[in-house]
Amino acid sequence: MSKRQILNVIIVLALLYGVVRLSWFFSPRIFETMELQAQDGLLRLSYSLGISQNISPDIVYIDLDDQSLANLPYSLGDSRLYGTLLKILDDAGVAVQLFDMLFVSESGEDELTRNSRAAGNVYLPIILSSLKNEQQTKEQTIPLKAFYASSQNPTIFPRAIPAITAISALNDTAAGLGHINCWPDYDGVYRRLPLFFRDDTKLIPTLSLRAAGDYLNINPDNIRVEHRRVILPNAQYPDGRQKDIIIPFDDQGKTRVLFTGPWPQVFAHYSVARILEMGATEDGRYDLQDELEGTLAIISDVTTGGRDFGPVPFASYSPLSEIHAQFLNSILTNTFLIEAPDYQRLLLDLAILVLLSLMAIRLRGFQLVGASLTITIVMLVSIFIGFSYFQVIIPLVRPTGLLFVGTAIILLMQVISMQHEKRIMQTRLAPYFAPPVMEKILTSPEMLKNVSKKKLTILFSDIVGFTQWSSGKEAQEIHETLNRYFQEMSSVLFSHRGTIDKFMGDGMLAFFGDPEPCEDHAKKAVQAALAMQKKTWQLKKEWELTGGMQIRIRIGIHSGEVVVGDMGSRERMDYTVIGSSVNLAQRLESNCAPDRILVSKDVYEQLDDSFLTTSNGSIQVKGFDEPVEVYYIDHHQNPANAA
Repeated sequence: MSKRQILNVIIVLALLYGVVRLSWFFSPRIFETMELQAQDGLLRLSYSLGISQNISPDIVYIDLDDQSLANLPYSLGDSRLYGTLLKILDDAGVAVQLFDMLFVSESGEDELTRNSRAAGNVYLPIILSSLKNEQQTKEQTIPLKAFYASSQNPTIFPRAIPAITAISALNDTAAGLGHINCWPDYDGVYRRLPLFFRDDTKLIPTLSLRAAGDYLNINPDNIRVEHRRVILPNAQYPDGRQKDIIIPFDDQGKTRVLFTGPWPQVFAHYSVARILEMGATEDGRYDLQDELEGTLAIISDVTTGGRDFGPVPFASYSPLSEIHAQFLNSILTNTFLIEAPDYQRLLLDLAILVLLSLMAIRLRGFQLVGASLTITIVMLVSIFIGFSYFQVIIPLVRPTGLLFVGTAIILLMQVISMQHEKRIMQTRLAPYFAPPVMEKILTSPEMLKNVSKKKLTILFSDIVGFTQWSSGKEAQEIHETLNRYFQEMSSVLFSHRGTIDKFMGDGMLAFFGDPEPCEDHAKKAVQAALAMQKKTWQLKKEWELTGGMQIRIRIGIHSGEVVVGDMGSRERMDYTVIGSSVNLAQRLESNCAPDRILVSKDVYEQLDDSFLTTSNGSIQVKGFDEPVEVYYIDHHQNPANAA
């Protein structure tokens, strides 16, 4: 590739990258959605391959499901139902009771608030609205228990007011409050969770973060927000471990939730009806204590009539309480999805552009495609490993798109360049080379410099009595007769993968096995010779009607080593064969009877039983010390003659 072509490739790739970046900038919904859906695919693939994520055994679901509805002692909206449930769970030793439902009814308030106060481990939700102005009325006051931490730089998180809260008496009994706000991405799938909302310098956490903070004995005053990270210092696990928990978030204050698998299969599930049934007997209460003591229970409405459903990476319809459970699991296992920073994404893009440039310089055609596919596979496997084992989110769609589109553009440029070079070469060399040789040169120009020794099959033919016939004919008739004959013979030879070396008066020299290699070149040569004799017979019949030449030909064929390649002077080159095998083929032709095909023993031994042959003994030929064993091809009896 010339320097100019290299420069053109670099310019085109730079323009391609510019177009890709602009497309991402002006159409973020399209491309970010593609990226997110590709990452969902990685999650599902990882799960299907059995690559396990860290899953806390301490998280359990208490489901208010369809099976429970028929056996409930109270109506679904009666808070006494939840007061009873709360008491049973507290007696079972549940460490955290996280309710993903709002209590706005006054029915049974006394029992629910009393049991909540006694348990001291109940966490309740509030739903917040973003405050578009800085005015806040008395009616919009956020419950004090919703505040959890402070930040000197809270503006990364949205300012908010409460839209819906539980009854105030119940809020006062809760161990803590947290928001359950969550919005889907562009494609409607829920993948992110806002970590905090703010009120001045005070932060209101998401409900699962609020509950986990108390469970892990984290001092809210020590929580730090810095560099798109929330640091929960000195988290104390029940087994005695102590470590800092670092939660990453994006420029909107949202964290990517790590979904560890389908909701029904990841965490233990208990129906409300089963809990109430077991809590009604002493044995049942003992069993509940064995199973639930020390756990964090998420109580949510998962009935088909519930409204809190939506699509998540593993399902098109799932309770959104799953988001809080999955995030709670991330906190307890200290395992979070980490999005690669912008500079790393840029470095990946630049690395791909550099690789594309190097491939464009050094590789062509299938080599380029193979290298591109190899790089793509290595990159995708690396992205998958990083995602599945290290929870690092590396862009997938953009670099893959760059590779594919860049490879396609380079291939197109190479094709255009090749076609241009072929046209120049064809214009310059066409007068000197036969069509098949020309095709080989156009496909592999480097062959002009290659000369090799190989075993080929050589075919010589000439017209019997041509000199005598032509002596009394006009030049035009001789010209037309020879041209028609050579045209027909050329078509036959080319159809049998033969290469015409040259025309010599009324004779022809052709060879088989090069430039297009074939193992059965001797068989091809004999088949071509039979077809030549057949075509000559047809010409004879045709010309008899017009008083033309009574044409007859003879053919000699030999297989042996020759030197083949481009030979001649700088001004004139011919792709030709030379060597004693060429001379022997010519001698066989001169010793052949009219209308016959004479082949050497080397050819005969390469033929199968479908060729009918007759031995003609051995003949002494000029230029060779030893007699040559020869055979006639009985082409009139040979089925191949019909070819």
